[in-house]
Amino acid sequence: MKRILWLVVSLCLFSHSSFAKPLPVEAFASIPDVRFVSLSPDGKKIASLIRVSTNELEGQVLSIRDIKTNKDIFPLQTDNQKFVILSLTWANDDVILIESKYPSIRRGIPTTETRLMKYTLSDNKTTSVFSNHSLSRFYGYGLPQLQASVIDYLDNDPGHILMQIQGLGSKPQYESVIKVSLKTGAIKTLQPARMHIGDWLTDRQHNVRIGIYRDDTSYRIYEQKAAGEDLRILWEFEALAEDVIWPIGFDHDPNILYISAYHQGLKAIFKVNLTDPTLTKELVFHNENYDVEGWLVYSELKQKVIGLSTDIEGEYLFWDQDYIKLNNGLTAALPESHNAITQFSDDERRYIVYATGPIESGAYYFGNRDQNALYPVAYRYSQLPPELLSTPKTVNYQARDGLAIEAFLTTPKDAIAKNLPTIIFPHGGPISYDSTTFDYWAQFLANRGYAVLQMNFRGSAGYGFNFMSSGLKNWGLEMQTDIEDGAHWLIGQGISDPKRMCIVGASY
Repeated sequence: MKRILWLVVSLCLFSHSSFAKPLPVEAFASIPDVRFVSLSPDGKKIASLIRVSTNELEGQVLSIRDIKTNKDIFPLQTDNQKFVILSLTWANDDVILIESKYPSIRRGIPTTETRLMKYTLSDNKTTSVFSNHSLSRFYGYGLPQLQASVIDYLDNDPGHILMQIQGLGSKPQYESVIKVSLKTGAIKTLQPARMHIGDWLTDRQHNVRIGIYRDDTSYRIYEQKAAGEDLRILWEFEALAEDVIWPIGFDHDPNILYISAYHQGLKAIFKVNLTDPTLTKELVFHNENYDVEGWLVYSELKQKVIGLSTDIEGEYLFWDQDYIKLNNGLTAALPESHNAITQFSDDERRYIVYATGPIESGAYYFGNRDQNALYPVAYRYSQLPPELLSTPKTVNYQARDGLAIEAFLTTPKDAIAKNLPTIIFPHGGPISYDSTTFDYWAQFLANRGYAVLQMNFRGSAGYGFNFMSSGLKNWGLEMQTDIEDGAHWLIGQGISDPKRMCIVGASY
C-alpha cells in the first residue's frame, strides 16, 4: 500500500539489511523515534512526538501532519532538559493538550512537577491551560505539584475539560474536580475535595459519580448522583485483599458501572447495576488461566461499551459485530503482532493502530474504514528491525517446593542455546509480571550474546490472588528461591554456563 505518512524527521533512511550485528547501543538505549501518535477528532490530522538529533537540537519536537495535504508543522520543541513531554491528546480539532514534567525544588527538596499545556492551531500559540487569574486561586496553599490530571474530555462540550487537582477549597490537600475553559483558562470548581478521596470518576453524561477513598491501607468506593451530593459506600476493602473491587468506567446507562474483581481466584471484569440494592456482579469477561484487567472501549457513536482492552498480551476483546469484523481484518493484515486500536475519529471511520509483539518494537498505522486501507505511519524504534531480534520462548520450571513457575527465555538470534553466558532478569514491582511482549533490555542483552531469563516468581501479578499473596512477606524467601531455581533449571538444561551468570534488574 502507498506509504502516505512517515513522521520521522532528521533521521537517515533506514535499510533493514544494512545493519551488521551487534546493533548499536543507541538503537536500544535512545528514547523512541516516534510516540504519542494521536488522531484529531475529525480524523484529518495526526499529532506525534518525534525524536530529533541535529546540531541545533538534541531532543523532541511536536509534529502535526495534515493527512489530506501531507504537510507538517512543528510548533513545539524540547531538549528534554527544561521539560519532558509525557503525553499528547487532542481536546478538540483545534487544541492539543500537552502533559509535561520538569525538575524543581520544593522546600529545599528536589522534586518533579507536572503541568498541562495547550497548543492552539488557529492562533499558533502554546500556553498553559490555566490563566494567571486561575493560578492565583492556588497561592494560599501553594501551586499544586501535579497539574495535569484530566478526568473527562467532555465530548459534548469541546471547549472545556474536567481535571482533578489539589490546592482548592477547605481541604486543599485532597483532589477537587474543576471545569477548565480551553479558550480563557478560567476554572470553576464542580466537585469540592473530600477527606481522603484521591480520585474521581465521571459517568458518560459527565457527572462526577465515583470517589475512591484511601486511608493508609483501607479503601472505600463511594457513589453519588452528581457532583457535591451525598456519598454512599458501595464497597469497602483492605489493600491486596481478595474482596478488592476497582471501578473502571460506566456504560451509557449512568447506573451501569464496570468493575474489576476476583472471580474463582482470578481477576475478571463485571458490571453492576447501581440501582440494585445487593450490587450483584454480572460477569462480563474472564480468562481461565490468567487475571484480566484493562480499560473499556466505549463508542460515542453507538453510545455503548463495545469491548475491552485487556492486559493479556495487548488483546482487544470486542463484542460488537462491526468492531469484531474490524479487529479480524487487522489480525489478517498484521498477523505477527498484537494490534491495539488506540483511537478512533469521532465518526469512527478513521483510527490509529499500535502494533507490537515479541520482536516488534512498535509500529503505528493509520486506518481508513471507508477505503478499507491501512497505512504505515512510523516505527517506534526504527533501528530495531524484527528480523534482527530474538524471539523469546515461554518456558516452565518447578520451584524447589514443586510450584510451577512460568518464565520467558531469550537467547541470541541463530545461536545454539547451549553453555551460554546468562543474565537472570527478574521484573520490578514486585507485584508486576513479565511476558513475551517486546522488552528492549532483554533484546539488547541477547544481541550481545547472552541468554536472558525473566520469570514470574511468586508474588507476581497475573496468576490470581493466591499466587500474588504467596509473595507477601516473602521477600528474600520463596520469592528469591524461585529466581534461584530458574538459574538452576537453565544449568540443568545445559543452556547456561554456571561460571558466567549474573543477575540484573531495576526497581524491586
